Amino acid sequence: MEPLIVWSGIEAAWPPAFWRWAGLQRKRTKCSRLDAPSCLIIGDAAHSVTPVFGQGANSALESCLVLDGVLAAADGDPAAVPAAFTAARLEDAHALQEVDRLAYSFFRRRGIFDTDFLALLAHVLLGTILSKVVPFLYGAKPALLQLGAGLPYSKILKAVRRDATAAAVGLAAVGVWLGTRIAARLATGGAA
Repeated sequence: MEPLIVWSGIEAAWPPAFWRWAGLQRKRTKCSRLDAPSCLIIGDAAHSVTPVFGQGANSALESCLVLDGVLAAADGDPAAVPAAFTAARLEDAHALQEVDRLAYSFFRRRGIFDTDFLALLAHVLLGTILSKVVPFLYGAKPALLQLGAGLPYSKILKAVRRDATAAAVGLAAVGVWLGTRIAARLATGGAA
């Protein structure tokens, strides 16, 4: 039986390496701008991500909505559209890719101390607690759990970073408090 793909003239080690590098973690596209004169890129051409959160189609549709707003604001001036589209969409496109990179930590298997995994975990746990205790301040649920619900990716990323930082500061404060308590007990020979 003939092979489906003939790799004539290609080193034998190359095809397996190609498929290994084409894994999920390598399928992101990050552009420094989404326009050129008389040209726009949207969807996967502008901001492809892995299928981890299933946001590829959502982000492409959001780009279309942003483009619709930019076209309306251009008021018939097509030359104004490309740069305005990049200005309106680029931050969210980059935020989506960062959220996707963090989410890929679930599959990297670097262990429990993977900082990307811990950032998402801190956001979801702290956010869930705060949404129950102080929903009037925090909101109904963590931003990450609102993917695809119209919340901009840039706001989701900021919420993940904020909550991860708050959790780290909180844990550090508890560590300092416990350390001083233990040091005080050791200094007094264990007496309270």
